Amino acid sequence: MDIRIDRPLLLFDSPSSHQKLALDLTPLQLLKTLQLTDSFFPVGAFSYSEGLEAAVDQGWVRNGATLETWMNAWLEQGFVSLEGLALCQLMEAWQSEDWKAFQRFDIELTAMKPAAATRQSSTTLGKRLLRSCLPLYPHQGLEKILEDIESETLHGNALTVYAALFSVLELSPSASLSSIGYTRLTSMISAALRLIAMGQQEGQTILTRQLQKLPEAIEQVLQEPTRPWTSFVPMMDIAQMNHRYLYTRLFRS
Repeated sequence: MDIRIDRPLLLFDSPSSHQKLALDLTPLQLLKTLQLTDSFFPVGAFSYSEGLEAAVDQGWVRNGATLETWMNAWLEQGFVSLEGLALCQLMEAWQSEDWKAFQRFDIELTAMKPAAATRQSSTTLGKRLLRSCLPLYPHQGLEKILEDIESETLHGNALTVYAALFSVLELSPSASLSSIGYTRLTSMISAALRLIAMGQQEGQTILTRQLQKLPEAIEQVLQEPTRPWTSFVPMMDIAQMNHRYLYTRLFRS
């Protein structure tokens, strides 16, 4: 039996808009999505800070307030203008079996990451995710992606693999964007708890405020999902490039 979820656990009304994102999910689809986005899933995402560790070292992120500024920048620029659009277009290419476009988008994703460590971490996570999911969700298309990665005809960015998995699970764009947005925001909070003087309660408070902004960000992506990607987060790019030069590191990137 299908259920229609107008207000799932991970989504809240935006403070500037009371529109709702309607997600068509069966109970099994919901459970599988929760499995893939859970930090318990063995892909090793907790080992990467995506530049946050270097930002803390530079003093750009010092406390909850500056962390929230960092997360706002990612949500407005990294998600709405880049990752959200990339996910939608990758899913469209997968579903229409346009493999050339799928490969081209994966190449563009790599090119949009100026830091070598970030490029490497994305493909490492993508491979781990794919290898973990293939025994769980056997699919000829997923096997082809692994073959293309191993033959080096596909980079296999994490977002590329997520797009394929969400398509295999037949998730809607709204549900897929919600999953990616939640995963990325919670990863930032998780990393910050190990890097700055911030307690669990403050971390959850910040996460709740960010989740309140996520539905509006998803709506912005879905208003024109085929538009070209852009990304202008220079401080994040610089932090990601500088991470390799830190004297001591908790994270791999």
